[in-house]
Amino acid sequence: IAKAKTIDDLFQHDDEDLLREVIQRMKKTSGEGNALVCDGFDELSKQERTQHSLFLDIIKGRVLPKCSVIVSSRPYASLELQKLQSITHHVEIVGFTEEQIKECIRRNIPDK
Repeated sequence: IAKAKTIDDLFQHDDEDLLREVIQRMKKTSGEGNALVCDGFDELSKQERTQHSLFLDIIKGRVLPKCSVIVSSRPYASLELQKLQSITHHVEIVGFTEEQIKECIRRNIPDK
């Protein structure tokens, strides 16, 4: 996604006719009724997370402004996402503690 220059660059599918139709519809509706899931914001380089790109244009709503966008990131990079004024929701998924893991195993895996 960091290397994408156009909306067409974001998608791949074996059925090129279907792909072309989906992309045309997204462009025509400004993304309304669609959701893009972008996994791994933290895996982009610092430069890719901050420089002007199609990816940031989509997140900021300058491209496909009616499209819902979900971006996942590890905490260390999520602060950069939160600084973007277009972010309307921030959800943190907290993992299990060591004790909670042990308790889950005790409850769900029978002793042999």
